[in-house]
Amino acid sequence: MENFAYKIDDYIHKKLLLYEELSAVLEQEKTFIVDMDIKALWLSSSRKKQLTLKIEQIRDNMLYFLDENQVDHGMNVRNFSLGALIRILPVSSKIKSDLNKTRHAVNLKKDEIQVLGRENKKYVQEYLSVIDGIMSNFAGPALKDCYTFSGIIQSLERASSLIHAEV
Repeated sequence: MENFAYKIDDYIHKKLLLYEELSAVLEQEKTFIVDMDIKALWLSSSRKKQLTLKIEQIRDNMLYFLDENQVDHGMNVRNFSLGALIRILPVSSKIKSDLNKTRHAVNLKKDEIQVLGRENKKYVQEYLSVIDGIMSNFAGPALKDCYTFSGIIQSLERASSLIHAEV
């Protein structure tokens, strides 16, 4: 049973390391946003996707490991819970306590990542609104006359915001 617990602990630690790396990427992303370094933002976005896929793969591996060892868990990828997993493990309460400490560290890191993600989204929205204001000065009023292909002048309404973004 100790080998079993060791393998689960290894999965949880790998997950924690990936969350720590994801947190570092989000921290770095702040400077990319402030510097308006689009190339670095694209690379950062790609790295976040890679890390997220690795975290999901660990979850899949844990579920497969439980199935392989005939541990009835009743979980799938969508309702996966480290807390529930630790509760059902056939190991001593001392080992469960140690696993719960690591799980708690994972949960703290996940909370930190959510805060960083919200902050970065706010930064992007603020910077894009500044750029939108600058672009509006160059583009002129919301209603603008323009020529069509047939040479007719029409009054076209611009979108209320020139730039939209999703993070």
